[in-house]
Amino acid sequence: MNSISNTKQTLEWVVLGLMLGITTVIFLLGNQCGLGYTFDSFLYIEISEQIGSRGFWNNDGFNFRPPTYPVLIKALGTENIILGNLFCLWASLILIFQFSKEISTWKLRVFYCILITLATPLYLTHSFLWTEPLFTTVLLTAFFALHKFIKNNQPLWMTVSLIAFLVLPTIRLAGTFLSVPVFLWLFLFLRGREKWKAAASFILLIGLFILWVFHFNAILSQGSSLLSFSDFLNQIGHNLANFLDGISIWFIPHLAPLFLRIVIGILIVVILGFGAIWSLRKDSLSIYGIIAACFALYYFALHPYFHVTFYTVERYLAPMYALLFLTFFKWINHFYEKSNKSTKKMLLIALTLQCIYSGLRVSNNILLWSKTRCSENYTDVLKSAKTDFDKRYSEIKAETLNY
Repeated sequence: MNSISNTKQTLEWVVLGLMLGITTVIFLLGNQCGLGYTFDSFLYIEISEQIGSRGFWNNDGFNFRPPTYPVLIKALGTENIILGNLFCLWASLILIFQFSKEISTWKLRVFYCILITLATPLYLTHSFLWTEPLFTTVLLTAFFALHKFIKNNQPLWMTVSLIAFLVLPTIRLAGTFLSVPVFLWLFLFLRGREKWKAAASFILLIGLFILWVFHFNAILSQGSSLLSFSDFLNQIGHNLANFLDGISIWFIPHLAPLFLRIVIGILIVVILGFGAIWSLRKDSLSIYGIIAACFALYYFALHPYFHVTFYTVERYLAPMYALLFLTFFKWINHFYEKSNKSTKKMLLIALTLQCIYSGLRVSNNILLWSKTRCSENYTDVLKSAKTDFDKRYSEIKAETLNY
């Protein structure tokens, strides 16, 4: 018995080692010439620089973005953020690996680990100077601690989870769409002291949000990037189609017909919705129903705010990629154990094809990012992008802060 246990433990260490090793190599290949920069990247750097020059509470940038990531940039230095991203990637992978132990069928567990190791959304968010690496790590920590609390009923895990969920909106405002549903869910279904911890966390979150908005009152306007209600109504179809397209790319190539991509997107959202209802209606608490519900809420809550394209959708949704696939695999595992041999074989073939697709897609993207950033004119491209940022940011501040 001990021999079997030791062999299993050795296999687990091998799988974790391979995950960390392969992802590190892929990360370094894609970012050998540095991280990518977008408008948001320059904005966070600008805010971090103002922390030193103007002080924390006189920082114009906090009217547009929450504080945690700029503070991290200030602490680490812009040149070291790439190491911070790599550390977040490692931390996230360790948490994901711990989650994978919840998949009881070994074959399915290995497939899950392979898909995470080859996940383009993971490398996309960690290959740019964005908030998503830190956000993903904190999000996984929050759900992992919540899961441990539900399994072991240890109050310390509950406390860790609540703190992590409180931190999420200070990294990305969209974290509110994840933290609030979890706090309300816990308040409704827990009993005793833990119930009131959830209530206190919800009140604290609202209080901190009001305090922040009171001091940085433009945080809710986001300049001209937010859509007016009439604009939202005019392009709700456009945004919805792109959100459906953006999530379908995790399963089928973007070269596939648009109709097929939209249908796949609809199926994913519908499955998540019904799966969440099916899981949450049970008497016992489980993170898988709330993960699916949170993803669906997060997915629809992001629709009204920005004019989006399918590739920006992937960035927005990427932090929940590993949790979403974990939920799918838990449901698949339940189905797999009750299936006959031919059904199991078909399912394993489908997962193999999914792994091949993920591997081809991540290879293509990593080569593209590396080629772009290692080109001779990339420095000039960054200088031009910084100039465009300075001009646009000045316009946004003028139209928002002087409103």
